[in-house]
Amino acid sequence: MPAVAHPAAAAAPLLEMHGLRLDSARQPGRVLLDQVDWRVLPGDFWVLGGLQGAGKSEFLTLAAGLVSPASGSFRLLDTDLSPRDSSLPLEARLRIGVLLEGGQLQVRLTVAENVALPYCYHHDCRIEECCDWVEALLEFTGTRAVALQSPLTIRRNWRLRAGLARALVLKPQLLLLDNPLSGLDPHQVEWWRVRLLELARGHPLFEGNPITVIATALDLHPWRGVARQFAILKDRRLVQGDAALAADAAAEQLQSQLVNSKAQLPGAMNQ
Repeated sequence: MPAVAHPAAAAAPLLEMHGLRLDSARQPGRVLLDQVDWRVLPGDFWVLGGLQGAGKSEFLTLAAGLVSPASGSFRLLDTDLSPRDSSLPLEARLRIGVLLEGGQLQVRLTVAENVALPYCYHHDCRIEECCDWVEALLEFTGTRAVALQSPLTIRRNWRLRAGLARALVLKPQLLLLDNPLSGLDPHQVEWWRVRLLELARGHPLFEGNPITVIATALDLHPWRGVARQFAILKDRRLVQGDAALAADAAAEQLQSQLVNSKAQLPGAMNQ
């Protein structure tokens, strides 16, 4: 599967960071990242890797404009977000779709109502007025069969897909996904690879306009051949490009060696 093609690089970045520092909101006093220089152009498809606890989720919330940097400069969708003022205008927020880990659906609503919720809120309309668009997104994500169910009654993969539909309902320019492939079997992983590549290339549902994608992952390997740009969070730095792929491959090799070593322990033969 060929990676998404990059458009002519003339447009201004959607996201740009210079000398940025991110402190952990979960662990006060801990610096997650420092001296980050990063830019995301229209049409990019980034995957950000890193070990558990490296700060990928918090960095993604920063990229979505939901939290503030501790220092440095951060420009998101033509808005400067400083450590003192991180308020992103509503018009800019509506251009960003976010899928947090697990889907984060409202359990008191059906799947279809969850998908329609942002649209109905921002367009001041009833779900009946956007049912065609909601049904199109349910079809795109393969969730029509569970549309009338509660998120509590469906499997995690379907919750993630419904969360994707909800993140797309306002036709975002920038789509951010937190570890969407975690815990999925190979068939489901391939579904996500195909669908996100379609969005990055420009799907007819969105008038053929490419959506810029940023996703986090524990392992970069499943994203190769789909994503165009890679980075990892390591030692409080954002390592980008070939260096990121090399570091990820080294970590994967080390993990494989550890698994093999454990399998060769005397006690492992009797388990």
